[in-house]
Amino acid sequence: MKAHPAIYWAKFYLTRRSHTYDGVAQLLSVSQLGGLNADELRDIDAEMDYPRPFNPHNLRDRESQRFLRKEGVYEAWRNGPDMQKALEILATDKLRQLIETYILSPIRPDQAVRKLKREFPLAKVTVKAYELFQHYFWNRELMTSLQWGKFVEDRRADNDQWTQLALNSSGPGGVQAVLWKTGTGPLRGVETNRAFTDARNIAYMMIMQIAMEPPSRYHSEMLLNYLRAMKMAQEGIDASSDAIRDVVQAFSAFKMRHAEIQTPSVQQLSGGNVSEAEGGEGAEEKIEYD
Repeated sequence: MKAHPAIYWAKFYLTRRSHTYDGVAQLLSVSQLGGLNADELRDIDAEMDYPRPFNPHNLRDRESQRFLRKEGVYEAWRNGPDMQKALEILATDKLRQLIETYILSPIRPDQAVRKLKREFPLAKVTVKAYELFQHYFWNRELMTSLQWGKFVEDRRADNDQWTQLALNSSGPGGVQAVLWKTGTGPLRGVETNRAFTDARNIAYMMIMQIAMEPPSRYHSEMLLNYLRAMKMAQEGIDASSDAIRDVVQAFSAFKMRHAEIQTPSVQQLSGGNVSEAEGGEGAEEKIEYD
């Protein structure tokens, strides 16, 4: 498996079954987490031992829930408050930059969060949200120092054209233009949803028509075919809905330079004096290394 800091977020996208491998690669790139191509994502997907049947939405399906935990994507599927906060961090430029820096440093999560609360009180970052951000988007355990250096350098030039389009866009039309440009909707997604909805409704009406006719082998075969078509159409509706949500989340990270939170200067972080910041009034405890 290729070394990448957002492997678990990539796995989450893959387990959603809402995007092609190319689509997942694009969504990662839009969030400045590129570096995985379709072939590599296909290999990652193939290495996961999916249960049969796979029902990740059903909390009572123990095998599916066990699989989500094993693959490290359980919290993303549950999307609780701390996971939502981790996604907010992903879409907040200055806060995200500082947290990414802290994660790669020897600072413990609880110490980092105390610093963040002092500098960004409105962000309300919790230790759990910090840890989830690290797990899904900036997992320092997955790469060596050399690999990290290359990843950060490559990210600077990633999708420059998309970034410029995002920064210059405004209003609903701008959002649609960016989503269309990246090949992930919602124009295509909305049309696909409509097509699946129509197909499902047609299949349902045909089933009702067949039910009113005398039973025969032909009608049984047709009924089975329409039931299958209806099931596939409903799966398509669900998948396209998930896909649109994923795109909107990725687009939020894509627009993150517009965040109001500003990166504090060295003087602000140190209170004007580095030595006083470590030992003066109101200073935190000495940083302990992992």
